[in-house]
Amino acid sequence: MADIETTSEQQEEETFQENHREETITTLLSNHERAHLSVWDAVTLLLGIQIGSGIFVSPSQVDNNVRSPFVALLAWLVSGALAWTGATSFAELGCLFPVNGGMQEYLRQMQGDAVAAVMAWTWIAAVKPSSMAILSITLVESMGSVIVPEVSLEHSLIAKLITIFALILIMLLNCMGSRTSAKFGRIFVALKLLAVGLVFLAGIVVVLLHIFGLGGTHSSLSSDWYDRNWLAARPTLLEGTEIDWSSMSMWTSLGYFSNAIYAGLWAFSGWDNANFVASEIRDPKTSLPFAIHTAMTVLIVCYELVNSAYYILLPWETVSSSDSVAVTAALSLVGPTAGFLMATLISISCAGAISVNILVVSRLIVAASEQRYLPTFFGITGFPYQSPNAMIFSTVLTSVYILIGNFRTLLVYVGLAEYTFFCLTVLGLIRIRLRRGKDRQEKGLYRPWIVIPIGFCGISFAVILRTFLFSPVQSMAFLGLVLGGIAIYIFSIKMR
Repeated sequence: MADIETTSEQQEEETFQENHREETITTLLSNHERAHLSVWDAVTLLLGIQIGSGIFVSPSQVDNNVRSPFVALLAWLVSGALAWTGATSFAELGCLFPVNGGMQEYLRQMQGDAVAAVMAWTWIAAVKPSSMAILSITLVESMGSVIVPEVSLEHSLIAKLITIFALILIMLLNCMGSRTSAKFGRIFVALKLLAVGLVFLAGIVVVLLHIFGLGGTHSSLSSDWYDRNWLAARPTLLEGTEIDWSSMSMWTSLGYFSNAIYAGLWAFSGWDNANFVASEIRDPKTSLPFAIHTAMTVLIVCYELVNSAYYILLPWETVSSSDSVAVTAALSLVGPTAGFLMATLISISCAGAISVNILVVSRLIVAASEQRYLPTFFGITGFPYQSPNAMIFSTVLTSVYILIGNFRTLLVYVGLAEYTFFCLTVLGLIRIRLRRGKDRQEKGLYRPWIVIPIGFCGISFAVILRTFLFSPVQSMAFLGLVLGGIAIYIFSIKMR
């Protein structure tokens, strides 16, 4: 009996190896002419999508869920490390399956068409449109905070229509093709790093002013960073309620810390996006891991430096309560001109992230239409490398989310959908590892320690469980979306 089971496993493994080899060779040959993005284009893509609104607009979401600035910086570090484990696992998958479509194609080859179809539907109908809606809303509200500071734009219909107009302009830019988008992407990333550098430079200047005894000449400078203890607990406000950390149990504190991690993971979200255009990257088996590790290193360092600067530049209560920390810091330290400059840089940062998101989701839509998960109409491409129908479709969906959604609701919704399928995808990678064994791994492929994907799956499960326990409305909406995806898949099977 044992011999029969062993033979069956060997046959299954041989079939998988043969199918994977044939698909890989076919894909590499068919996409050879499309491999026009360099390794630095891939780095730019990752930086462009991850340095969006999170680092500039919402550090308060991390700060008001922790007991001290030191713990807040620790939360940012942990969030970056967790995102890195996921990115590392996806780098291996990108080398195993160097095709467009990213996670959809990985799930199709590892878990089957049904799971891949539901994932594609969830990403196309919810994750990417919601993410772009958040970025678009932040873009307009950042500029509005300095142009019309006395007017709240959160529920303004005019502001939403302006947001949709900006989204359409960015979509038209992407219709020029991925080469053109990559060139603009480099400009966007340069401006984002400039914004990060300005915040950090301002923090350095304030520290030097204090060292040389010149800080007293500027009345708006905060003294919290040298008068208060960075490790000591201090009261924070969360949705209008003051949190007393000194009397809180360790278990409850860990619950709040998980909320801070969740907010940090949003700022790092997007690490999987280079995989969606893997076949357009030259030599993806070496370029993709290098791009992911380079981008994640830059991001973690930048986020730690910028958040440290926030605690130096502003009173700590302001960091905890402000929804636009970078703009607030510029306004208080220099004045309206600096506030306008920072708001402009943040808006450009969001525009760059939206641009990359449109590029990525259009490739996903094309891949889904090629597998008949969506009508083939969406898979029509132009020259060079354009997917106008897919881009228009994603822009329309994003416009709907802009009209009906808000930042906080969409944030939880996106996170739940993302980490559910991240977990399923990396579980498939672990299954491949265990099935092939240490000595049967293909030579020349990127292969990190097995503890990295295992750890990431455990973390993803914890995030999913936390969301289901504390956010039942968004959880039920996500389950409804998954059921809708299953229904669409069954319908597509019958129509074939």
